[in-house]
Amino acid sequence: MTDVLDTFLDAPFSSLEVSFARSIARLAGDESRELLLASAATLHAVARGDLCYVLGDDLPEADSSPEDSIDEAPRTAPRALPAKEEWREQLSRSPAVEVAPAYAAPTSARPLVLDAEGRLYLQRSFVAQAEIASAILKRVRASCVVEEDALAEGLARLFAQARPDDLQRAATELAVRRAFSLITGGPGTGKTTTVAKVLALLVEQAEALGDTPPRIALAAPTGKAAARLAEAIARARGALSVSESVREGLPTHASTLHRLLGLAPGMNRRLSAGRLPHDVVIVDEASMVDLSLMQELLHALSPRARLVLLGDPSQLASVSEGAVFADLCAAPAGSALAQARVRLVEGHRYESGSALDEFAETIRRGDSKRALELLELGPTLTLYDSLPRRGLGDAFLELVERGYADFLAATSPERRLDAFDRFRVLCAHRQGRFGAPEISRRLGAALLERGLMPAARDGRASLEPILIVRNSPALGLFNGDVGYVDRTQLGSPVTHFRREGGGVQAFAPSRLPAHESAWAMTVHKSQGSEVDSVALVLPDVRSAVCTRELVYTAITRARSRVDVFATSQVLGAAIGHRTVRHGGLREALSRDDDC
Repeated sequence: MTDVLDTFLDAPFSSLEVSFARSIARLAGDESRELLLASAATLHAVARGDLCYVLGDDLPEADSSPEDSIDEAPRTAPRALPAKEEWREQLSRSPAVEVAPAYAAPTSARPLVLDAEGRLYLQRSFVAQAEIASAILKRVRASCVVEEDALAEGLARLFAQARPDDLQRAATELAVRRAFSLITGGPGTGKTTTVAKVLALLVEQAEALGDTPPRIALAAPTGKAAARLAEAIARARGALSVSESVREGLPTHASTLHRLLGLAPGMNRRLSAGRLPHDVVIVDEASMVDLSLMQELLHALSPRARLVLLGDPSQLASVSEGAVFADLCAAPAGSALAQARVRLVEGHRYESGSALDEFAETIRRGDSKRALELLELGPTLTLYDSLPRRGLGDAFLELVERGYADFLAATSPERRLDAFDRFRVLCAHRQGRFGAPEISRRLGAALLERGLMPAARDGRASLEPILIVRNSPALGLFNGDVGYVDRTQLGSPVTHFRREGGGVQAFAPSRLPAHESAWAMTVHKSQGSEVDSVALVLPDVRSAVCTRELVYTAITRARSRVDVFATSQVLGAAIGHRTVRHGGLREALSRDDDC
C-alpha cells in the first residue's frame, strides 16, 4: 500500500491526504491502487475548494489553493491515472464507496460517495450538497401570504419615480412574495437599498395582516461585511417614505453568520433544525458563504422564514469548499430557481459610462483585450510593470506614500481610521515574494526608512495597520476588521478599532485575537470592503490563483481609482482564466421532481 502512494509523491498529495487514503483503505479492507488514489485525490480536491474529485481529471498542485500559493507557474506534469471507466467500475464495488444520484442522501455511513457522472465526494460534502439543494427547492416552491392592496400601495410609494420595468422594484416585489429570493448585481447596483425597501414592505405587510412585526436578522460572512450591511440599511432607513412605526420596525444591527448560528468561537453549538427565531433573514456578500455554512443556515432557518441572499456571483467564491452562490445564480432561465432571482445592472458607485464602470464590466465578461486598452487611457486606471524581484520599485513606493500619507499624518484615531479606509494594497497571493505578508513587511520597512514615520523604541514602525483574522465576540472584533497599532507613546502600545454604531475603542495588543499587518492584504481578505483607491499586485508569472474573479473582486473594491502592478501578459491571462469549482449542486438544483 505504501509503495502505491509513494509513487505519486511527485503529485500534490500532502501527508494528511496520504494518511487519509491509507486510513480509508484499512477501514474498508480495500487496499487497491484505485481506492488509494481516489481517496487522496478527493481530499486534495476539497482542500482546493471543490466539492468532489472528478475521476480522471488531472491533479492540480496543492499550492494553487485559494489563498496560499507560491510565486511559480503551475506545474502540469502528466500522471498515470487509471482509465476513468475502469476506475469508476472498481470504486463502485469498493466497500468504502456508496453509489448515489447527485441529489440523494446517502443510505450508508461509507466515507466516499460516487455519483453517476463520476464525481467522488467525501460523505460530509455530499450530504451538505443534497441538504442544500433540497432545502432551497422547498423554499423556492413555497408560497407566502401577501396583502395585495398594501403591497401595491407600498411599491407605488417607495418607487414613485421608477419606470415600470425598474429592476430594483422587481427585486423588491419578488422578495416580498417569495420565501426565498436572490438579489444579485455588481458594485453599487443598489442591493442593500433594495433590501431596505423589502424590509419596510414586510413590516407594512405585518401591519396590514394584523400580525406582530417580523423578527429580522441581518447577517454577512465577516464582521466587516456585517458592519457595512448595517450601515447601508441605516442610511436607507432614514430616506424611506414610510411611517415612523415601520421605520422603527427596521433592524439597526447585523452580525456575522457564525454568531447568528451560534458557531462563533466560545459558542460552538449547532441550532436544532428550524430553531432560528427570525421571520426574515438577509445575508449580504453571499458569494463568500461556503458549503458547510450554507448548510448550517438552511438547517437552522424556520420553515416559515423568508431568506434573501445578496451578492455578486462574479466575485471570488468562498475560501473553503464550494461556490454555492454562483451555483444558485447559474440556474437556467425558466427554472423555478431562476424565477426567484433578479440581477441588478444599473450601477451607482461609478458615473454611468465611466472608465471604472466599463473596466469592471469588461473583466466580468472576460474581455482581456478591452481591459488592457482601458488601462492605457487613464487617469483613473493605470497599468504598471510588475514589482521587481528585489525591492518594491519607485513607482509603487511613490503611489503607496501618497495613498497612506493621510493615515500617517492624522491626529486622532477616528481620522486615522478614516484615512486608512481610503486606500488599499491588495495581493493575489499569500505566500512568496508577491504574497501579502511579504509585501506588507517590506512596505512597513520602506515607509520607516524613508522617514515617513518615526521608529518606536524597539525599532519597529511607530504606526502599523492590522487586520483581525479570528473572531472574538467577547471583544466585538471579527475576522476582517481593520484597525491599527500605535507605538508612538511613551507607555505601552495601544490598538484602535471602530465600534459598531460609531466611535473608536482602544485595546492593548495582548488582548487581540489573531491578527496580522495590513499595509497589504490578500484580495480574499478585502471582500466586503470599499475604498477610494486600490493598488493591485500580481506575481510576475502566470499563477492558478490569478483568476478573472480575483481581479474583478479586487478592482470593484475601489470607488474612484485602480492601479495594477503586473505585466500585460499576466493580467490578460488572469482575466481569461475563470474559477471552476467542481460539484453536483447545479445539477441537484435543476431537477424538477418534488423534494
